[in-house]
Amino acid sequence: MQTLRTCCWILSIAIVALVGCKKDDDNAQPQQTTNTTPAQCDLTVTFWFRNGFSPYQLSDIFEDAGANLVRFNKVRLLFSNFRQLDDAGNVVTAFPNVVVLADMANGANGTYHLGTVPAGEVRRLAFDIGLDPATNAMAPSQFSGPPLSDPTLFINNTLGHRFVTFEGHVNADGNLSLTDDDQVVTYQAATDAALRHDEVTANLLAVAGNGPVNVIVPIQLMNILNGINLVNTPSSIGAGAPIVQLMSNVQAAVGG
Repeated sequence: MQTLRTCCWILSIAIVALVGCKKDDDNAQPQQTTNTTPAQCDLTVTFWFRNGFSPYQLSDIFEDAGANLVRFNKVRLLFSNFRQLDDAGNVVTAFPNVVVLADMANGANGTYHLGTVPAGEVRRLAFDIGLDPATNAMAPSQFSGPPLSDPTLFINNTLGHRFVTFEGHVNADGNLSLTDDDQVVTYQAATDAALRHDEVTANLLAVAGNGPVNVIVPIQLMNILNGINLVNTPSSIGAGAPIVQLMSNVQAAVGG
């Protein structure tokens, strides 16, 4: 299921120089052939972790569905299959070889180069949360570089890669003092069943040649634990019921 989100697009507009013509005369030079190659611009995407109106920090504390205090020390989301779409949903430009790991270990936001797109109008950007089955079945040693060459993203040959990771602690004893001695939380979405599709739409449409255009995609974590009680189920790996709920929350968070 796809969800539509609104995001910010930062456009750098190239200056077009208009060159005047002079009247033909007897010494006029032959007219040169006009280059009809469409102008291109670079397209980048920034994933921005947020908690409400503020940048998310790993020190932030959430409440789960049971009103238990939770703090994460690892948050990772894996994105792939980026496509620029037109209004009808047709693919204008695809970036099948681009995989992005948004990792809070690197800070609340990171910018990644997708490729080039034709100048004109860019309205929609679609992508997957996770990997297609063929790519998910490959081991880290089969990739030439990060992020998929990173063995910490790979579980095993059965489950494949970790699409989404939330790890930390929950205050299971209810003493309202959340420490590293509290119950460990481990949620890792994996297997083909955990793959999700998402999409963001733009308010600003015009794109001039030479760009670049940066798509800012917020990841709103404020409600990431909706419907999840981490005291009852502190650990879930794969695509079971708790992970299904988590991935629904992630879909709502991305672009939110």
